[in-house]
Amino acid sequence: MKSLKTNNHIPYATENNDIFDSVENILNDKNKSRDVIVPNISNIDLSIITSFYRQASLKYPIIEQTLTANRNILGNSSIIQVKKKHNNTLYFCQMFCDRKSRIKNINYAHLVNCMIDLRKFCILKSKKEYTSIEIHAPKFGTGISGGRWSTISDLISDCWYGIPTFIYRN
Repeated sequence: MKSLKTNNHIPYATENNDIFDSVENILNDKNKSRDVIVPNISNIDLSIITSFYRQASLKYPIIEQTLTANRNILGNSSIIQVKKKHNNTLYFCQMFCDRKSRIKNINYAHLVNCMIDLRKFCILKSKKEYTSIEIHAPKFGTGISGGRWSTISDLISDCWYGIPTFIYRN
């Protein structure tokens, strides 16, 4: 079931479905050509791994194999192609904006850098390849990262304006 959330007058869809099932359904669609990007926050500390990252790595092992190079630099993001099927492509984006801290791990300035990098990637890709691009993301930044969803939701609306974005609760 979809519901539209309006935040700063920019809607994005909230999904109750499983993100991995939804992404696989898109990849299996032979009638459309779409690129799907799944972003997630990552901590620069290798010992801190979110449950979403663990699930994604099990489903797509290439994620764990390739997303360690930029892990020690806050504000960097790493976008890799995970899977291609028919005319549809899945990318995974690790946003390195989380640090080891006792108070709050997430750094919003670094998160904004990563989100803008992802926006630039989407715009360049859509212009260069004339493809439809969507962002499908878990509700990120509020668990062990310690962020506030109201702030992150505003950043999503501001940084990914105009890009179809779906946020998954599960």
